[in-house]
Formats: sequence, structure tokens, C-alpha cells
Amino acid sequence: LELREKYSLPAGCLRFEVAERTFAEDAERVYGIVEELRANDMVVEMDGFGNGLSSINMLKEVPVDVVKLDMSLMGGASEDENGVVLSSVVSMLQGLDTPIIAEGVETLEQAEMLKNMGCRLMQGSHFSHAMPLSEFESFLASNRTVERAEQRKRKDSNFDQLLSFDGESSFIFNNVIGGTMFFIAGDEVTESILANDQFLKECGFDRDALSAHRINLLDELQPESHSTLWRAVAEAREYGSAICRARIRKSGRWILCVMRYLGDNPRGMLLSLNVIYSGEAPDRRFTAVQAMQDMAFDIDMLAKIVPSGFVKCAVDEALTISYISPKLLEVAGLTREDHGRIFHNSLMSMVSLRDRRDLEDAVEESGRTDEAIRLSVGMRCGFEPVYQQADLIVHTISEPDDEGGMVTWLYALVMLADKRSDADEAPEVAATGRVITFEYTLADDVLRLRVPTRDGGVREAEVGGWLAAIDDIPANIAPESAARVLATVRDVRHHPTSGFFDIKYALNEGDDLRWFHVSFLCDANDEGDTVTVHGFVQDANDQMGSVRWWRKQAERDGLTGLLNRSATEQHINLSMRSAGTGAMFVIDLDGFKRVNDVLGHLAGDELLRNVADVLRSSFRETDVVGRYGGDEFCAFMALSDADAREIVARRAAQVVAAVSAIETSGDIRVGASIGIAISHDRTSTFYDLLEAADAAMYDSKSAGKGTYTICNV
Repeated sequence: LELREKYSLPAGCLRFEVAERTFAEDAERVYGIVEELRANDMVVEMDGFGNGLSSINMLKEVPVDVVKLDMSLMGGASEDENGVVLSSVVSMLQGLDTPIIAEGVETLEQAEMLKNMGCRLMQGSHFSHAMPLSEFESFLASNRTVERAEQRKRKDSNFDQLLSFDGESSFIFNNVIGGTMFFIAGDEVTESILANDQFLKECGFDRDALSAHRINLLDELQPESHSTLWRAVAEAREYGSAICRARIRKSGRWILCVMRYLGDNPRGMLLSLNVIYSGEAPDRRFTAVQAMQDMAFDIDMLAKIVPSGFVKCAVDEALTISYISPKLLEVAGLTREDHGRIFHNSLMSMVSLRDRRDLEDAVEESGRTDEAIRLSVGMRCGFEPVYQQADLIVHTISEPDDEGGMVTWLYALVMLADKRSDADEAPEVAATGRVITFEYTLADDVLRLRVPTRDGGVREAEVGGWLAAIDDIPANIAPESAARVLATVRDVRHHPTSGFFDIKYALNEGDDLRWFHVSFLCDANDEGDTVTVHGFVQDANDQMGSVRWWRKQAERDGLTGLLNRSATEQHINLSMRSAGTGAMFVIDLDGFKRVNDVLGHLAGDELLRNVADVLRSSFRETDVVGRYGGDEFCAFMALSDADAREIVARRAAQVVAAVSAIETSGDIRVGASIGIAISHDRTSTFYDLLEAADAAMYDSKSAGKGTYTICNV
């Protein structure tokens, strides 16, 4: 008490755990101490209840605020007899109105079982192992724990009044609030508490036949709606409300409802169900959104809900398919193996070239807003290069992985319309009608091609020493495309993956360079190294002249050709999200103002263009480089190596030397002061690194300019 007063601790913030055996060994003395603690607004918890000394009398007589169930009660709790014991103890404590914390929860099955029994507070290794304070703060910051807890506290302020059955509340319930039912969801059962006439009418229920309107929803719904109902119950418990669409068994009517979580009681969760649509056919306005919600809860339900199908993909460059619904394969007339071979297991490869950027943007927006995004694309599903209009609803969902981290998946609902096959609507085959397949073997540097000819045949070709030739940048490939090919082969050598990129290439000697879209997939050996790269190439020249050009104009700085400020931030954010760690460079020119003042702005502009050339040649193609301000540039390198500091130091020294070597017409000396922030913390943001790198840059200027400073974030 003296310590609490000394440190001005609020009442109720101290919690004392007293072992169950202590109450049994020295009951009279311990009871007196506990009562004194509670009288002084301290929370007392009985720890280890159920370790062998527990008794009913102890539960009734011990003056504690919380009982913590010992893990020994949960031993083998998946077995029927132990489940009955545990359920009885939970029910008994609920009957005594005693809060419960289950400790030692190690598996999802145990947590789900306790939740169904009505035990809502748990601790144990299933949720997290013990961790240092700094990690715990990050853990809290990365979860929506507080927000969800606050949402669970929400309660309909009129609920108690509605249950009072006075004249006013009865009138409101039956005539004002629409078709509504209050019900309890317990251990795999549901039971109505109150249902108004409008609800019974919307569902097609006969009040007299329902035995004083006690309704078990599970009995009254079609079996395929059961999973949807439980998904909605779980979501309402988590977020406060949920959309629920179901079909009534006897009447055959479809209902669309808003379900709200109102609180808990000893028998289960208390919820309300408000009907917003009722009819003979399902309300298509909500079908896709409902299916999206169901997908995260029960993926098999989608096969019955979505008209055409859905896919689950990894959020990577190719949107690599993890699951594709049988319905979509049936529409395409393909087996799963055929589909994987044709489209290289990539959702992006199924979408027309001109729509891929829209799909990328939708995936990014969903990840940023945590909302389902709708878009319309051209989609090819089968063997023939025929495209169908498809409405997609995409939603990214983060889930725990096997290593204790989080992985992000893309769920895409696919609703196909009528087929279309004209050249304008099928851009991949509009220019030449050719789709070229290839296989590249890394060990012997041999590229094998199968090129469709104009007469309907196939020409096979084999090119030895292909990568070595690309390294010399032959006349049939653009220099920047050669760099992209070399970088891709280098990256996939020890990191097999799938993806796509665009190159400017001439298939035949003497042909003009054309844009081609390359989709690829890697095959690896037992050591995890890539053995072959195979895929297909499609002529995309006619599309690059519009979409690609305008996208480049929107992202580029007109003077230097580097990324502009907005695009720099966006690309660095994407790179940080993908790599998690890396180094941020802030590069500020020394002497730039004097060049402008003495030599004029044209000379200043020429200097900026020369600096941009230095940065392009100093950084890798995979790095992000942009102009962030007047004479300030920004770059980001994704790094995970232990020697990251040595790498960025070499890069910074190279830039400093190259900028200082730039000559101006008036023999004015220019230089570069660089600040670098290195982060190996995935929670660091773009602005965290920018602030640290900017401060390091000013340290470089203070040290005499023309140097670099490295700091860690």
C-alpha cells in the first residue's frame, strides 16, 4: 500500500496471483489478507485452480476476483470425458459470476473449445511465448488487440429495455426496428430468445408452429448455410457485426441479415439478427462480398456461392496460384495440371496485358486499405487465346505461417461474362498471333524455343551460349532489356521463383525491336538451386505504346528521367514491404546553388542530369533511385546481408567520387553529401529511414561536405 501511494498507481491496476494450494494450507490467514487486498482496490486471482486440491466449497467461499484454470484440467481435453469436466467447471464458475482465465493454452483446438464453452480469456504458448518488453510493445503495435477489445464491449443500449416487455418496448420491437431476432449461439447450437412478427414473416415461419417462437436457427436453415452462419457468428464476435446470407429450409426463402454481437451470458454469445432482404432468389448485390467473407472462414463454401470460381494466390509479382476452385477449371475445360502448365501457375498470366497494371493496383490498394476491391479485366481461362470479360473482387488477407510469422494471401473472386475473341479485345495475340514457349538450362547456358510460324507450323530453335551473348548486348536486344534479363537470371539462380517482365527484342535478324512480355517459372534441384527456367513469350508491342508510356510519364521526373518524389516514395515503400530490410540514401549536392547563381539555370539543369546518370550507373537495376527535391536525391537498396554496412559504404564512396569528378563550364567544384540509414527491423517505415538518413546527411555536411555518414535505425 505504501509503494502504491509512493508511485501514485491508480486503484485496480495491481493484480495479485495467489496459488490455489495456499488457500487450502492456511485458509483463515490467507482469506484475511485477500479480503484486505480487495478492500484496497487490488485484484486478486486464484492461480492454478484444478491442480488436485480444488473443491466446490473453495469456489463458493474464496474471496477472489478471478479464477485461473490450471492446464492440468486441459490435459487431453479433446477427449470426451475431460471435455465434460472442463465444461462443467467453466459453467459452474459462470454460475457463480466469477471471471475465468484459462492458462496453458497450447493449441488452436484447445482455444476453440474453451471459446465455445464461454471462456473468453486465455493465455499460453498458442498465442505467444514469453518475450522482452521491446518485442512485446512491437507485438501490441502490430495487432488490433485494443481495437477489437473495444469493439467487443459494444452493446445495444436498447436491448435491456426490449427484454423488459413493457408496452413501449413491445411496440418498438414489433413495429419499428424491422425483422429482428435475438438469439444465443452456444456450443454448436443456437436458440432464439425473442423474434418479432416481421422476422417470422420475412423468413416464412409460422409462429404457432414454432412453439412460442423458440427457434433453433441450425434446424431452420439449409445445411449449406450452416457454415455461413457460424462464420458470421465468429466475425460478429470479433468485429462487432457481420453480414450473413442464408436460405430457410422449409420456405426456401433467401434472407440477407446484419448480425450484431451484444455480449456474453453463461449459455453462450448473445446476438441479434436483423433482416435487410428477403426473397425467392439470393440478393446478388451482396453475393460477392459475402463470398469474400466466407472465404477467409471456410474456403470450400465458395464453390457453392461464386458463379464462376475463385483463386487463392501468393502476393508476389506473378500472383502465384495456391488454390483454384474446381468450378473455374470446369468452365475452362482444363485439368489442374493443364492449367498450371499453360499459365505457369500465375493469375497474372491469365489476365490480359493491358489489365495487369489495374490488377497490381487493386492488390496494392487492398493491402493498404484492408478492403475488397472490384475491377473488370479481360481473362483467358482455357487452351484457346480467347478472352472473356471477368469481374474480379480481390482481397488480401494476412494469416499466420508455420514459422510463427505472417504471410499475405490474395483471394480473388472470378465472375466470367460472355466470351470474346476479336483481336482488339485479345491484346496478347493481336500483333502476330504467336505465343513462343521457351526453356533455358542454366548449367549449359542453352536456350530452346518453339516459335509458331505464320503458316500454322512450329519452328524449333536452340541457342548455345545465350546468356553470354546477352551479356555482350547484341543488336537484337535493347541495353536496358539485356540488363533486366541478366538480373533476373542472376536472382533466380539460387532463389527459384516465378514472375514476368517486359523486354525489347527482335526475334529475327533485321527485324525492328519490339516489346515482348515474358512469363517464367523455375525448376529447382534438391539443394534449392534453379536448374531450368521455362515459360512463354507474347508479343506486347502494340500495348506498350500507350499504357507503358503514360505510366512512365506519370512516375518520372521530366528533367532527370529518374522517379519523381511521389513515385520514389511509392516504390521504396513497395521494396521495403517486400524485402523488409535495407538501406536508405539521401544525397544532397554541394555547390549546386553556386552553379545556378554563377553559370545559370541551364548549367544547373545539366549538372542535375549528369548526377542522375551517376546514380543510374552506381545503383543496381533492382534498387530504387529518384529525385526527391531540387538538388536532393533519394535511393533505396534492399539488403539482408550481415555485411550491409560494407556494401552501402562502397556504394556511397563510389557516388561521392563520381559526383566530384563532374566538370562544369566555370570550373566550379561540386560534390555530394550523403546520409545513409540501415534498417534490419521490419517495423521501420519509409519516413523512419528518411528522417534518420536526412539527419545523417546533415552530419556529413557539418563534417566538411563531400562525404557520407551511416547510421542504424
